[in-house]
Amino acid sequence: MKKLKPYNVAPDGLLYKVRKLSEVSQKLIDVVGWDEKHIRIGFDFKPMPLPAKPPQVRVSRKYSSRLACYSPGLGLKTAGKPCQAPGIEARPPKSLSELKKTLRISYRTYVKQWGKLTPTGLIRNYSKYEREYPKKITALLIFKKGRLAGVVHHIKTVGVLRDKQNLITWYALVPGLTAGERAAANYLAALWLKKTTSRRISTLVELFERDSFKFFSGLGFITRRIIFERQ
Repeated sequence: MKKLKPYNVAPDGLLYKVRKLSEVSQKLIDVVGWDEKHIRIGFDFKPMPLPAKPPQVRVSRKYSSRLACYSPGLGLKTAGKPCQAPGIEARPPKSLSELKKTLRISYRTYVKQWGKLTPTGLIRNYSKYEREYPKKITALLIFKKGRLAGVVHHIKTVGVLRDKQNLITWYALVPGLTAGERAAANYLAALWLKKTTSRRISTLVELFERDSFKFFSGLGFITRRIIFERQ
């Protein structure tokens, strides 16, 4: 296997190019020689529709694995088929205090739900996110009969390729929702994204987040990059 050279080098990560996602494997990672000083490594490939289910990528379980996903154009052109469920409602936070409180609840729920699968990078960076980002965040809170059922955040940013983006930094629904409730919550989130974004939308989806794959795939998102980080 021919050794690749990174086309983008950052203090915390390396980016390589391959032809397609199926070429990415543990053998490829071993060949490029992922050094200890870089936290993460990524591979860009020809853009493809985001699959509705997580793809099979044969790499060590010592890594967290995620796909970088993007809306096909600027903003969101459609929120999909309208869907409602009794008790499912959504609104922006009423205050900065509520935004922080609901983020803490959602974070604790996420970590409890996924346990050892929770990316160490998320745990490492959470305190900084809660401390420095709330004033930059556009947020939506989703409720089931008055209780928090989901949180969605996005911020304005510039991507690795220097393009302007609305980056979804947080998207999490609580476990235990019925299929109908989840569909209704997702529709409200999509409708909100359609109203509040004007740049290309980007997000990172962990390979274990099956519901997120279904949601973003249903909105027509594409993927062109896979990122690994040591757990």
